[in-house]
Amino acid sequence: MIIEGYGIKLRNVEEQDLEMIRVARNSAEIRSNMSYQDYITPEMQQEWFQSINSEHHNYFVILHNDLAIGLISAAEINEQRNITKNGGIFIWDNNHKESEWTLYASMLLTEVSFAIGQQENYIRIRKDNVKALHYNKLLGYEVHRDFDKQLVELILTHNSFLSKTARIRQTLDRKFGQQIKVTFQLAIRPADKVWLQLLLQLPPAQKERFTINIDNATP
Repeated sequence: MIIEGYGIKLRNVEEQDLEMIRVARNSAEIRSNMSYQDYITPEMQQEWFQSINSEHHNYFVILHNDLAIGLISAAEINEQRNITKNGGIFIWDNNHKESEWTLYASMLLTEVSFAIGQQENYIRIRKDNVKALHYNKLLGYEVHRDFDKQLVELILTHNSFLSKTARIRQTLDRKFGQQIKVTFQLAIRPADKVWLQLLLQLPPAQKERFTINIDNATP
């Protein structure tokens, strides 16, 4: 699956991306902000890749002008309860770490998640990661509970997201257009099948927001 909008492209993680992601994830700067801070081996990365190939996980490489700049995820999705239990993002390209494109990537994935019926998103952040806490509160996240001694869990509801980001979404629509393009490729993953069906079932007024392409894929 590839999601395009707001000048950003989100592409499902592929096997060819694993070493790039592993090297970035093991860097001292990024690892220091993660709940899991041990060194990740190639074998561990491969195991992780196999574990996310399910209907409950979506991990995307963030592309700006076709340059891979980071990783964003909607993981531990519970379709019955309409919640995403574990979202996350990290940027490894130095030219984009403090840029607006990080915000646009978060908004793009969040908007699609809520459009297909998710009502609550949860993220876990280190309590000492002040920048991440501030950044996510701008999106409408609120502190939900202490997850453990090091982590705090935040919650984002659909209404809070719409309220907090109304102005910036209007600005982005004027700048980039209102269409969000979602492409499903030949080798559809389990999670892609779920998202494809949900997008196709949207009411006409909501569906107009999306351009849906299916490249020789069977829902």
